[in-house]
Amino acid sequence: MHAGIRLLLEIGASRPELLLTGPALTDQGRVATVMLEAGWSPEQLRHVITGRPLPNPVRTSVGAIIAARLRAAQAYPPPATAATRHDAAPLD
Repeated sequence: MHAGIRLLLEIGASRPELLLTGPALTDQGRVATVMLEAGWSPEQLRHVITGRPLPNPVRTSVGAIIAARLRAAQAYPPPATAATRHDAAPLD
């Protein structure tokens, strides 16, 4: 089982309203695995997914909401990478 799928199942176990199953679990698990391999920590991804409440009412699906949150986070480098970049120009 991919690390991203395991992470999403752990999140779903502690926050049942965020539990993904079936194709949504597989698809978002792959995305999470790629992000973990790119340097995101499990804690950072957990924060991306659980850091905001679900909208009330949910107008799409929980899977779509999690997908959007992961996609938005992917637009930026992993926080550890961004914090340790040495090739950025000085702010003098």
